[in-house]
Amino acid sequence: MQLHEVGKDEIREMRGYARPPDTVRRVWAITLLLLDKVAIKDVDTATWSDIRRYIHLGETHAAAGNIFAQLKAFDATRSSSISSKFTKAEELIKGLSSDAVAATSQPTSLMFAWLQVVLHLHRITHAKN
Repeated sequence: MQLHEVGKDEIREMRGYARPPDTVRRVWAITLLLLDKVAIKDVDTATWSDIRRYIHLGETHAAAGNIFAQLKAFDATRSSSISSKFTKAEELIKGLSSDAVAATSQPTSLMFAWLQVVLHLHRITHAKN
């Protein structure tokens, strides 16, 4: 499955968690940090309830926007990217492995892969020569 294939069943799965494994919460909190939905100071303490309100596909949640459309449109190479967000994301993603994340849920595994690519692109494009 690829990110653009995430559908209602996967969204229902994610929203259905009452208390997901901390790996799931961490991956989604880091993602929301990069999308400017969670502040740097709040990312460590973001609860699943805080995070879950952003996980949807439908237009009924227009205030939060379609998270998956935002992921597709995200540009880690733009010069206005705030380095402190990326530094915090790099710090939080340490210790997470693809295998550990894949064991939690497929949508979270896709999100983790997206994070790895975005962080890598940011490192490459913002490296000091």
